[in-house]
Amino acid sequence: MKKTVLLLLLISFSLPLFAQKGGFIGLRVIPQSAWILNQDDFDSDELDFAIPFSVAAAISGGYMFTDAVGIEAQLLFSPQGQKYIDTETDFNYIVHNNYFKIPLLFRFRAGGEKVAFLFNAGPELGFLISSNISTTGPELDPIFSGSTKEYFENFEFSVAMGLGTSISLGSSLQLEFLVQLNYGLSEIESEAGKALFYDYQNDGRAKSNNAVAGFSVGLNYCFGGNSKGAKEATPVD
Repeated sequence: MKKTVLLLLLISFSLPLFAQKGGFIGLRVIPQSAWILNQDDFDSDELDFAIPFSVAAAISGGYMFTDAVGIEAQLLFSPQGQKYIDTETDFNYIVHNNYFKIPLLFRFRAGGEKVAFLFNAGPELGFLISSNISTTGPELDPIFSGSTKEYFENFEFSVAMGLGTSISLGSSLQLEFLVQLNYGLSEIESEAGKALFYDYQNDGRAKSNNAVAGFSVGLNYCFGGNSKGAKEATPVD
């Protein structure tokens, strides 16, 4: 592993330097763990949780106003949800919520022109595409069938943040590696969901929020990237 990292760094430092200013488009693949946070669920002695994993993907575009500061927008597909386990019966149900999201991000880049620190942050608009809840357990019939979208809000507002590094690959390509965090600020369960899902104190179910942690691997194509190490062309008389 150490040899691989060292080789990547040596390759990146041997490539031409290029200016960071200008537009870019890119792709993102994001292995992630997405959770539904609810205090009633956490307070219950009868519920346990499995760690949920999924893979999100995005198309990205943005513009760097300077070598350090820019903006980015993404069109992101994000499978999310939660697995709940009844500790007394081993019955469990898994929430599968698929979101289409639009992160609107501020980008900050600092360091060398080949390998640099990268930070982004901003609001994220989420739209619920589909929802279903699968159930498993000993000799139990499924409780839910078909779409369960009525139990969740169609819109979610959240904040997103990423922290990592970018590596320049020649005059037009960039690799990005970011630890990415997302936290939902808005309620994701509808009134129908509140009435149906677990209420620990029987005093009204607590607010539910999405939380996502992932590792984003991205590739950018940069427009107008000029090699700073190349000599300027001399006009011919």
